[in-house]
Amino acid sequence: MGIYSLAERWSIIDRCESKLALGESLDDLDYVQLVQCVNVSTMGDKLEDFYAISSNMRDNPRCAARQKCADSVCPHCFVRREARKVSLFKALSVNYRIFNTFDIPEKYWAILPIPSINGNVRIESHGDTGSALHAVNYIRIVKAHKNLHFTAWSKNGMDWAPAFGQEGKPKNLTFVWSSILLNVVDMPKETINGYAFAKYVDHVFTVFDKSIAVEKGLFINCGQYTPTYEKVSHKCRNCMRCYWVPGRRRKKGKGYIRNLEVLGLEDKGADFYIFELRK
Repeated sequence: MGIYSLAERWSIIDRCESKLALGESLDDLDYVQLVQCVNVSTMGDKLEDFYAISSNMRDNPRCAARQKCADSVCPHCFVRREARKVSLFKALSVNYRIFNTFDIPEKYWAILPIPSINGNVRIESHGDTGSALHAVNYIRIVKAHKNLHFTAWSKNGMDWAPAFGQEGKPKNLTFVWSSILLNVVDMPKETINGYAFAKYVDHVFTVFDKSIAVEKGLFINCGQYTPTYEKVSHKCRNCMRCYWVPGRRRKKGKGYIRNLEVLGLEDKGADFYIFELRK
């Protein structure tokens, strides 16, 4: 949780918001304290051995709207099953408010302590961006920690496209475009609201129902499965297809070729399309 209690964090946020509302500028102490309020999560289960910088999906109106869409992957989000982790979600609400309210310069993000076991850090494991400013702050965190590699997941290209246009895409950032609908590979648009987008996407991540995967004979490459789609391992550290691995070059196997043929997808490289089974 860092050096401040939850109450102290909200007090710092309220003070800084009040200054902005009065037309005052934030000073060095304000920015430092805001950064010190940000929570870096220790992950478990599928993301064991990872740390993540995230926000609370319950505070995000887009997440709430998508959870009401039956064809969306969002009603099946694993975060909904973690509702018992009250203290975690309270900390992630602090994150959401900071990322979406304050335009924090890159130099201050350098003081955020980010631990890592394997050199990789996840961005957004419990939610998604709420604004372009949210994405801008994430990119600045990445820039400020060049010794680490970050992988960001998002369904909100409307935030990331202008953020990439403003900040560029750091070399130590992998961007995963997450398909909104189940069983539908959502190819990224070339541009969003006049900003380039598709060229910044490294992977497209899509979740399939087991019945659809069986029917089409898809190769599921998120986690490890038997030929009958029984899960052998679901930990990211045992796969790392979405994440940065030094010197890795994957070959295009028969499963990859079949996925392209069955779904009519363009060949964009062996790691571009990532398929997972819905739990």
